[in-house]
Amino acid sequence: GNKMPERCEIWKQAMNDASLQEFTSKQISKSEVSVHAKLQLPSIKGAIELTYTIYGDGKINVNYSFEAKQQKLPEIPRIGLQFKLPK
Repeated sequence: GNKMPERCEIWKQAMNDASLQEFTSKQISKSEVSVHAKLQLPSIKGAIELTYTIYGDGKINVNYSFEAKQQKLPEIPRIGLQFKLPK
């Protein structure tokens, strides 16, 4: 095909090299909690910021921000999140 697995390998490596830089949580109200995480992606000179806001009614709002400062990166095959809850 178009050799996408080889061309886009740097994106897999970026997550393998990710490091957690910051993790905070705070009680916003009696029924609302915010959890914030910041990750550094050194192989692409990038960063990810995630904020989960969890509400008492079970709703979860996710705010995701991604930035890569390295020049001439290949296309991003996909960006996604996995969130697992215990049974």
